[in-house]
Amino acid sequence: MWRAPATTARRAGGSLLARLLLYFRKHLYKLDRKPLLLLFAASLTPACIIPVGPDFQDPTGVPNSPPYVVSADPVENSTTAMTMVEFTVTPGDVNVTDPLWVKWVMEYPGFSDDTNTFSPMDPIPPSANGSEIRRPTRFKPECSQLSKKTSTHKISVGISDRPFVSPEDPNDLFAAENKAPVLVIGWTLERSCPSTP
Repeated sequence: MWRAPATTARRAGGSLLARLLLYFRKHLYKLDRKPLLLLFAASLTPACIIPVGPDFQDPTGVPNSPPYVVSADPVENSTTAMTMVEFTVTPGDVNVTDPLWVKWVMEYPGFSDDTNTFSPMDPIPPSANGSEIRRPTRFKPECSQLSKKTSTHKISVGISDRPFVSPEDPNDLFAAENKAPVLVIGWTLERSCPSTP
């Protein structure tokens, strides 16, 4: 009959299982029971997979960027001999909520007794409409601010989104707080200024 082999295999399987159980029962007392109990308890615990949620973070804003030049009049790095020239710079900043500080410097770089600085008291505020473009900053140099030793004068302006350091560093008159980058542009002015008696 074809059922005999199946019955024999079934009995053999049952016999093997019985022998394994007897073996474990005989040697169980020799083992440390604490890890076994933990293992047994863990095997009865239903397996659950807890999904790890996404790592939510505040969205990164626009990184801090230095101001940039929208326009300059006269053209930056140019030379002018106009008697009543007014230097005008329109700055921009991608960080639209940053105020901008301005510093005008005459006869610099090359710090000397003729070097002169002018900083408006108030910074340029952010644009009311959220634009990157800010209101222009203007400066009309007077002979009292220029060297009497030469007719060729260097005019520079620095614009930063941080206040300029105080007291001034003669080695870097455009140094800003927190080592913030500073936009610096300049011109050459040809004007003879008579010495005062």
